This record gives sequence, structure tokens and C-alpha cells, in this order.
Amino acid sequence: MVDILQQFEKDAGAEEEGRWFTITDGLEFLIARANNPRHVRVMERISRQHKADLSTGTLPQDTLIAVTEECYAEAIWLDWKGELVYDGETVTNSKEMRLKMLRDRRLRDMKEAIYVVASNGDAFVKEEQEASAKNSSRSSSGKKSTAS
Repeated sequence: MVDILQQFEKDAGAEEEGRWFTITDGLEFLIARANNPRHVRVMERISRQHKADLSTGTLPQDTLIAVTEECYAEAIWLDWKGELVYDGETVTNSKEMRLKMLRDRRLRDMKEAIYVVASNGDAFVKEEQEASAKNSSRSSSGKKSTAS
């Protein structure tokens, strides 16, 4: 028998409000899950100005990328911990700064890391499920698992 909730239930709060993920040593990003309700509302609002092109399938690729980046800056990549230096200056968190960095071609790998985390449903499992899975793997392997 398979407990469907045990297999698939996610933490709805973490999906929309985000969870902290270590991106590199000394830097954590608060990332929400892609396509959460807030993200969908932001996409709908930002996409309205391109409605005609979207309905005819003629939206240029670069515009689609720009819309996606703007949506991620507002509803997916929400914050960071740690001192962040960009182009030689310490920067503070804002949607505009996040968008600027998402659009910076030099930071493609960082942008990809954010997209991958946001698209990974397993990153947003409920805390109780994570603890249960870790305890289960600890019991079955005889080893202690470490929290990430």
C-alpha cells in the first residue's frame, strides 16, 4: 500500500513563502517553488501586456525570457543571506537588484541554480516528511544521516 500524501504532499507555505537554500559557501537564497499561486498571479499580471503575442504564439523568445526573469525576481527568488558583492559593490536585496542579476549573462549559472531549485518539488516537502525519511534511512542503513 502506498500513502499518497507521504509520497507527494508538499509544504504549501514553503512553496509560496520560500525556503533557504545554500547556493555557495556563505550565501543562501530564499527561493519559492515555481508555479506557486503567487508566482502564477505575477505571471498573469506581467503577461497581460503581451496578451496578443501570447495568444497568436508570436511572442519573441527574448521577450519570453525577460518576462520569466521578471516573474522570478518578484515571486521566486525572494531574498538572500550573507554579504553579496556585485560588480565590486555590496548590494542590498530588492526586486530590481535581483532582476538585474538574473539578466546578467555572467551569472547564468546562478540563474540556472535558482531555476533548478524552484522547479524541484522534492525541495519543498513537508518538514515532517523530511524527518521521517531521514529517520527511516537511518534505521535501514544503520548510519546517521546529516541534515543539509
